[in-house]
Amino acid sequence: SSVDNVDIRYADHFTKGDLDLVYGVTMHNAPTVQDVWNTIPAWSYPYQGPKVATNGMGPASTFIESGARVVGIGAYGYLNNSYYGEISLYRTADQMFSILRAGNTVNPGDAVALSGLNPYWRFAYSKSWGDHSATLGYFGMRANQFPDSTNPVGATDHFLDQGVDAQYQYITDEHTVSTQLSYIWEKATWNASYAGGGFDNPSSRTQSFKAKASYYYQRKYGVTLGYFATTGDADCARYCLKDEEGAPLLGSDGQPLGAKPDTRGTMFEVSYTPFQNLRLAAQYTAFNKFNGTGSNYDGNGRKASDNNTMYVYAWFAY
Repeated sequence: SSVDNVDIRYADHFTKGDLDLVYGVTMHNAPTVQDVWNTIPAWSYPYQGPKVATNGMGPASTFIESGARVVGIGAYGYLNNSYYGEISLYRTADQMFSILRAGNTVNPGDAVALSGLNPYWRFAYSKSWGDHSATLGYFGMRANQFPDSTNPVGATDHFLDQGVDAQYQYITDEHTVSTQLSYIWEKATWNASYAGGGFDNPSSRTQSFKAKASYYYQRKYGVTLGYFATTGDADCARYCLKDEEGAPLLGSDGQPLGAKPDTRGTMFEVSYTPFQNLRLAAQYTAFNKFNGTGSNYDGNGRKASDNNTMYVYAWFAY
């Protein structure tokens, strides 16, 4: 067992004349867990996925998408049902905060150790009209991470993640349409890891794009289509497949296999929600690129489509 996403908050409401403000403070255990829209990492599609195979991701992701179990404390405000702003600061979830990552790391070295306080920012504009609503947002984070969480001293790797997101929804008793998308770009500076010899480049860039659209009839019968794409700079030390002696495997063209993390594909899901607490669904993930190519990405003839996965689940929430 382990601690899931945690968000503890205090909120209040202030009105005066034309001013309508919801404000509060939050303490949570991963970046974006505190967000109220289903567009950015903690709550984005897929909401459920297989724990084996690849779950829609290749070998690379941005820091803000990694689900790092840290502790964040922030303040937020939502003005006139339109303008949202938040600032949070993150630090290592140790000492009195260690319960916020309890059970999530079997190996202590897998924990995330941050240097000092690491800022996160979030701004969004939302508008509702009739049965329709739409949101546009911008978010970002700076993080300084120790590569070895068991020895959090010395140089750190630096991440600057920024993203934009959008959502449109049409909701009635009969029909529900919900669409979300996000685009995240990251600049990573490997001050510690590059010096340690584990990386080919002192810095790198990674991009992540996700889009999803779903339709529900009578809030019971649903169909969802999603798309994901991750791209990034080539770095053979990080991504290339290696032989038993640690040398990169070469393809038929003589080039190293898997030097780029580029991965993309689509997801299709049908679901049935007989009542509010239960969802039954079948989800299919189809890859057309994995580890930078569509075919023979492992040197043994394995295609990207060989990672395609059918996932059937029952989700009970209480």
